[in-house]
Amino acid sequence: TAFGLLVSSLLKAFGVGGNWIAVNGWVNLAIAGVFVLFALSLFGMFEIALPTGLINRFSMRGRQGGYGGIFFMALVFTLVSFTCTGPFVAAIIGFAAHGSWLWPAVGLFAFSATLAFPFFFLGMFPKAMAAMPGSGGWMHTVKVVMGFVEIIMCYKFLLAADVYFHWNLFTREVLLAHAGVRGQAEPRAN
Repeated sequence: TAFGLLVSSLLKAFGVGGNWIAVNGWVNLAIAGVFVLFALSLFGMFEIALPTGLINRFSMRGRQGGYGGIFFMALVFTLVSFTCTGPFVAAIIGFAAHGSWLWPAVGLFAFSATLAFPFFFLGMFPKAMAAMPGSGGWMHTVKVVMGFVEIIMCYKFLLAADVYFHWNLFTREVLLAHAGVRGQAEPRAN
């Protein structure tokens, strides 16, 4: 929460509004590219992993137990899962960059608490972790489904880039065809 509000205040101090981040075509293309990379990784084309030294350092701190161990395990979880929640956090930071601080603070606190809760819970009740099912075929299915979710998110950012650059690749007719709508399209209102 504190980190998100710090980034927001820095963006505001440099005169970079959240709207610029949200509508800039190059930013949207970069985010779409990141989502494609993550989707390809989830489909099994290559493996994305944190550096071994970083994992070992956090694992040693996590094994120490107590609240410090819980904190570092939650930190690792947040770093790994941040890739899927970037659009949510960027939207919240955009609100803060416009001068609104209450709701972004609440949103960032909810984000950090939600990501930290599973590790906090499993750290407080270690026997619950032993009762969880092991990885298997279901994990592969979850990865593939999440890969398709990443592709859908990529599509959203490509739409924003299309509007920014005026490519007109994703017209109303194209989007209706993708949605499987049959029949004659209504005329556009300009």
